[in-house]
Amino acid sequence: MSDPEARLASWKEIADYLGRSPRTVQRWLADYGLPVHRLGGSSGPIFAYKDELSAWLRNRGQADYVTPSAATSAPPSLGPVAVNGHAAESGICDINSAPGLLKGRSAELTALGHGMWETLSSADFSTAVRVFRDAIDLDPGNARALAGLSFVLLAGGLLNSLNQSVYTVSAEDSLRRAVEIDPDALQVRTARAWLKVAVQRNWKAARRGFKDTLTRNPLFGPALVGQALLHIAEGSLAEASDLLLEASTQSPLSAPTLLFRAWNAYLSGRSATARSLLAQARMVGHSGPVMDALEGLALIDREDPEASLQPILLLADQPAPHPLLLGALGYCHAAAGQTREAQAILHTFMHARTQGREDCSYSLALTFIGLNDRANAMRWLKQAYADGALWSLGYQSDPILAPLRSDPLFQAAINNLSYPSPEDATSRLASAS
Repeated sequence: MSDPEARLASWKEIADYLGRSPRTVQRWLADYGLPVHRLGGSSGPIFAYKDELSAWLRNRGQADYVTPSAATSAPPSLGPVAVNGHAAESGICDINSAPGLLKGRSAELTALGHGMWETLSSADFSTAVRVFRDAIDLDPGNARALAGLSFVLLAGGLLNSLNQSVYTVSAEDSLRRAVEIDPDALQVRTARAWLKVAVQRNWKAARRGFKDTLTRNPLFGPALVGQALLHIAEGSLAEASDLLLEASTQSPLSAPTLLFRAWNAYLSGRSATARSLLAQARMVGHSGPVMDALEGLALIDREDPEASLQPILLLADQPAPHPLLLGALGYCHAAAGQTREAQAILHTFMHARTQGREDCSYSLALTFIGLNDRANAMRWLKQAYADGALWSLGYQSDPILAPLRSDPLFQAAINNLSYPSPEDATSRLASAS
């Protein structure tokens, strides 16, 4: 004889058992196959069995993330995570209970998400977002999952070449929640420091955050890469190179690490090294528009820009080339005297700006540099910085800006932008100790 208490006969009973709202439970049925049954067709009353729900919770996520899905055109909104059940928010709960199973599965998914950094690629981005988002769904109090989502969204802004503000809003909201729950968690402090560098340009706070993280875990890859970005903003490219090499040693398949290494090599004037690193990335299966764009930058021959056109044109022969790649192409057309082609690229960028794209200001500046229009070049360089463009972190070293460095107006413009000062030798030694 069946146990009547093992059967749940309404959305409210199911939601109370799982410690979630009825709306969340209904979404789990639609999206993930929560074992809920109906009597008499699609309009009949629903019911579920506790043992089936518990088995579903135990298996939750085990097969969901085997195959990376294609990168999405925009990150999913974090949105409100409703909790209609006090048990899910309790600090300690029976691991065999529904809330306990939810927390356990959430912890497993969080570990999976953070582990994906070691092999994160452009194609993996949406999968990593989904892993963290599901972990938050299962346990809204999981600070490490919230921090992981924030970090992946910030990294995804680079890997997927989309409107950075879309990512930033979700990343900031996710991190705000994580800080409220557990501000001292390693992942939370690292994500905060990343946000300080990539978005807020609060250099002192970022430096404190990365130092604290690396003191606690000297080999934590996201912190090594974030500290390297801070060094790039300082103009300390050798120090950035050392950190990125260490991060790459820890995570040889991490696309963000390989891309930042290539960009740092380009900024250092080692274009051949940058192309070699990008070739290595392709050999281990990475691809994507940012990789093509960085290769386009590294292919520019400022002494003979016309010779650079053909290989860059081949890279740009794709449905949606990265704006940075088009900027490299615009520079080469302009510097080679092909003004009409350069103006056509400028028109494309201007149209994109009217459509809300914020990731083409630096590319506009490159094209104006090729046209020797310094006033407009500096205007768009400043706009790229205001937009929070990653590439603006490298202005102090960027070789393509060399023609502007002798211009007092350029120096004044750079001085008006906020960049960190390199630490002195004593501070570096104390940090290393």
